[in-house]
Amino acid sequence: MEEMSFVITNDKGVEVKCDVLSVINDDDNKTYIIYTDYTLNNNDEYNIYVSQMISEGDSFKLEEIDNLDLLPGFQEIYEDVKKQLSLQ
Repeated sequence: MEEMSFVITNDKGVEVKCDVLSVINDDDNKTYIIYTDYTLNNNDEYNIYVSQMISEGDSFKLEEIDNLDLLPGFQEIYEDVKKQLSLQ
């Protein structure tokens, strides 16, 4: 997969670079991304996020996933990506 990055402004007003780990398109023409901002959790593992990506002209916005039944599938995709990138 081609490397993709984007910048978000976190809840503290700080710009943070995020890298996309995987892009998933579903049967309903929705696009989801799995990404990291390289912050660490309590287990010293990278925080990983998944969001729905909504196109807005030349840019996009991220929204929470409205169908929690999709999360196990995203977890499986993430585990495969983690093995490939050694994100442990």
